[in-house]
Parts: sequence; structure tokens; C-alpha cells
Amino acid sequence: MKHRTMSEGLRITLKKAMTDSVAAYNAAVMLEQDHRGQAAVQFFCQRSADDGYVPGLLKLAGMYLSGCYLRRTGGDTCLHIKDDVKAYHLISDAAAKQDPIALYMLARCHMDGIGTQRDKSLAEYYLDQVILSNYPMMVLESEEMLLFGCNSAAVQKYVAGHRKHLPPAA
Repeated sequence: MKHRTMSEGLRITLKKAMTDSVAAYNAAVMLEQDHRGQAAVQFFCQRSADDGYVPGLLKLAGMYLSGCYLRRTGGDTCLHIKDDVKAYHLISDAAAKQDPIALYMLARCHMDGIGTQRDKSLAEYYLDQVILSNYPMMVLESEEMLLFGCNSAAVQKYVAGHRKHLPPAA
């Protein structure tokens, strides 16, 4: 029988994770990479998100979006929870800190109606915030927004200035 040992780095990170949100997020990532169990990963993501750490908020939102969020129902039985509304609120919390990735994700939530009502004008607003923050957005992402109907002036200007970087049409 194999005995899985914990690396020294993980051991140190777990010790710090109880008092530091960045360490809690790093512990979640390390545990996930080491296949140590979804419940442990979720615990440290929640710990990080509770402190408002943006990567922790977004990782927890991803768990809700994908249906990987676990809830104990008694004993060792767990339910997988998919909750787009909770994911939307976590993404909104991260976007409130002006994180460009969170702003882009919030734009997608409003464009696609994930956890909220579809609202093209709000999607354009949040996408403009990403562009105005000088975040190096992938040109294909902005092209995709144009395809979905986001035609704000900032998006059009951004795409026009970066069109030369697009791959040639097939």
C-alpha cells in the first residue's frame, strides 16, 4: 500500500493558511494539484474568499459554476452544488476591487445571463472597464464580444487597434 506524504512546502503553507488569505489560496491550489480532495480545496478557497482575496473569490465562483461545490448532508455523504447566482455574487465582489479578470467575467455573466439577467449595456460597461484599465485583453476575447453584440465605442476602438494581431482567416 502506498503512503502519501505531504511535502514540506505544503505543510508550511497549510500552517500559514489559517491566518493568511494568500496562503489559504495557495494551499487550495497545492492541495488540488496533489489530488488531496475537493473538500480540503474548497475549505481553503472559502477561507481565502472570506477575506476578499480576488483569486480565492474567483476560484470559489468557478466551483459554483462547474458544480464542484460540496455540501455535507450528514456523515460522509456530500452533494455537488451548482449555483450560478452565488458564483455571480462572488465574481461581483472580485470585480468591485477593479480586478480586470473579474471585470471580464462579470461582463460575460451579464452578456450570457449567468446568475443574473442578460443585460447588454452592463456587459459593455464592464468590458469597457477592462479595456480602460489597460489590461492586455486577448484580441479574440474582444472580437467574441463584438460577435455577441457588444458594440461599445471602447470595444470597437480596442479591436480596431489590435486587429493586425489576429490570425489570418482560413
